[in-house]
Amino acid sequence: MGWQSKKNVPITIFKDVLQTSHLDIRKEAHEVVLGIWRIEEEVSDLACHLPAHEANTLIKSIAHPQKCIETLAGRVLVKHLVAQAGKEYVGLSKTPENAPFFPNLACHVSISHTAEYAVATLHPESVVGIDIEQARAQIARIAPRLMSEEELDFAGDDLQTLTLIWCAKETLYKIYRKKGLDFRYDMLVLPFARASEGTGIFQGCLFPNEPHPFVLNFYYGALANNHAYTWAIHPHIT
Repeated sequence: MGWQSKKNVPITIFKDVLQTSHLDIRKEAHEVVLGIWRIEEEVSDLACHLPAHEANTLIKSIAHPQKCIETLAGRVLVKHLVAQAGKEYVGLSKTPENAPFFPNLACHVSISHTAEYAVATLHPESVVGIDIEQARAQIARIAPRLMSEEELDFAGDDLQTLTLIWCAKETLYKIYRKKGLDFRYDMLVLPFARASEGTGIFQGCLFPNEPHPFVLNFYYGALANNHAYTWAIHPHIT
């Protein structure tokens, strides 16, 4: 059985943003702001809503048309999250680890996207991470290389649970922001029962075999067409 998207939080259509865009902005736990953008635009529709230097750089540097659309949609989404906070968006920069950051704002950001959705999180003080994936057979095929025996045992052949584990590990990687992590051995998602309504919380940790592993909560949600996302916030600050 696939996911059902959350029924009681409708996606709001902002006609003054883009005529065809679907934007949902939510205030989540720990003062995290979550944005969800349903992608229906072309490159030109999105580029005109970004600072010219940022749009031009992205278009020139991303050869694949669909990936360019996804990236632009993620940036436009972040722009509107920043506007909701009453701040000016001047574009995003990247750290040496390829993590996005604001050159002009003391605020943390994380972005993820698929062909159908872009998602992003903001927090004024704490490092955040987010990932979105569409449940697909490829995840089940690569799972033995990226997931521990414990994770594979409790997930079984449930593709949605495997997808959430994968999302969580990508989210944790974005929070830790250091290269060289082994997704199978350095990260562990603890057993959880996937909620039938499609939203919930589970736990995971970094370096599970260390005396003091890095433990955090993953908040997850479901969107249409078998999409799921997880987000988390750095536990040492909250």
